[in-house]
Amino acid sequence: MLTLSVNGIRHPRQLTADYRFPYLAHAAMEPLNCIVKLSADACEVWNGEQFQTVDQGNIVAQVAEVPVRADGGFSVDRVVCAVDCGIAVNPDVIRAQMEGGIGFGLTAALYGEITLTEGRVDQSNFTDYPLLRIGEMPRIEVHIVASQEKPSGVGEPAVPVIAPAVANALFAASGQRLRKLPLRLA
Repeated sequence: MLTLSVNGIRHPRQLTADYRFPYLAHAAMEPLNCIVKLSADACEVWNGEQFQTVDQGNIVAQVAEVPVRADGGFSVDRVVCAVDCGIAVNPDVIRAQMEGGIGFGLTAALYGEITLTEGRVDQSNFTDYPLLRIGEMPRIEVHIVASQEKPSGVGEPAVPVIAPAVANALFAASGQRLRKLPLRLA
């Protein structure tokens, strides 16, 4: 049971709603703006298309080449990415999205840390919150799986895959299992 309030008057009504959010990639970063049309027999909601759900059907796999130095430092030198996003309507855009997603995800994997001192955030801007630099970007190979499935969006499906790929490469090289970001060897 949902109670609606229109012009300060409460109207108890039961509404059945079917919410569909096709692109949830930016949900945490972008506010949801919507328009609601309320009539006597319906409530329609129109929203932007900045939501990406896991049910888009994309399958992404990544393998990272991560050499570990004697001092415990490491670099991500190469990433091989395979993506099945249905029929590849625009392969160049798919490759660009995978490459950009890997770069974005590497920033979180390698540097993404917010610290607090006495309840205040220490990082104030990009001067003290490092981002991946172009010289740190690994070589990337993107392989688009030939598919006859319906095409799907390729917003940022590469983002959540890169940190586990790097963590697994670090485990293989060092024997240390890392379970939090940013990734740091002890």
